[in-house]
Amino acid sequence: MSKALFPALGRLPAKGEDEPSVELPENATPLEFLEAVYRNPDQPIGRRVTCAIAAAPFRHGKLTVTANADGEFAKKMEELSRQRTPGGNVIDAKANYRTLAGQEPQGKTER
Repeated sequence: MSKALFPALGRLPAKGEDEPSVELPENATPLEFLEAVYRNPDQPIGRRVTCAIAAAPFRHGKLTVTANADGEFAKKMEELSRQRTPGGNVIDAKANYRTLAGQEPQGKTER
């Protein structure tokens, strides 16, 4: 079962007698079709918005962050981390073996 890439486009009404057409060259890409529709002021606003939403991810890239770190950089960051926490990330605590009802747990426990 194939799933439509842009299901909203399938809900566009069929072309009526008085609806404007979109002029495209024969070798137009789907993105160029969407652009032609949302740039055409004669198209209904709902159709233009739908086409603009569908085309947006292909027109505007996402911003990403890339870090290139070599081995020396990783060593420096690890050393800085150790300097910030001289004792390490150790939690010095004793376990509390009592339950909420105040009963002692069954079995061996070390305290």
